Amino acid sequence: MIPNPSPLCSLFSAIGVGRPWPALLAALTVLGCAKPEARVGLDGAIVVLRPNPEFSTVRPPDDWIMLGPRPTRMPETRTEGQDTYLHFKAAGETYAFVRRINAQLLATPYLSWRWRQAGGLGSRHPVRISIGLADHGMKSRKGMLAGLMSGLGGSDLPDFSRSIIISFGASALMRGTLEATPETRKHRAVARYVIRGGRENIGRWWEEYIDLSNIHRLAWPGTGMTTTRVVYIGITTQASKQGAAADIARLRLSR
Repeated sequence: MIPNPSPLCSLFSAIGVGRPWPALLAALTVLGCAKPEARVGLDGAIVVLRPNPEFSTVRPPDDWIMLGPRPTRMPETRTEGQDTYLHFKAAGETYAFVRRINAQLLATPYLSWRWRQAGGLGSRHPVRISIGLADHGMKSRKGMLAGLMSGLGGSDLPDFSRSIIISFGASALMRGTLEATPETRKHRAVARYVIRGGRENIGRWWEEYIDLSNIHRLAWPGTGMTTTRVVYIGITTQASKQGAAADIARLRLSR
């Protein structure tokens, strides 16, 4: 992980230096004020999420971002036997809890995690996993998590050109289904993939493993991935009145 912003960054912000030495200030901004992000380790993997009793979503690490209105029920760390996990309760708000990532898609295409769903499903469970992808040379397009939720913004969210949403479906027959939309002038390209489903599979822990590059290939055939990077991974929770919840014990990106 990149270290916290340097003392120089904090100092310049505090004293309000802006007009003198613009070139120097710009250089310091690049070197010392870069947003923290998780990077690939020596083992070729990123442990995106591994909750422990000290992990707080109220004061998360610097490379985590909470987007949207503060939920009535904040995600919370829980322990059950040998498992420590984050508990997400879907209520009246739509929000996202994501971590900034910097990894080449083709170098680390495999996403694995452990989760358990509870409560109502609707067509899809409201608690989902989201992956943001960016390409070299893309235009800066700050803004909302387009295609995921409407109206959620955040300047700390990395620029991204495409996203993959992984969900739990209402029926076991939905497993493996993929819906993809192309990029338009107003929206980024979005691929929605159902990895599992069915009420009979609610309330059980599941180990999941998926090749993101393969989903990308199926969703957007002909779109190259040689410069595609994973820029965020996290959990999105849609507003729901069905009392749905989900527990996530681990998220890992690897080669």
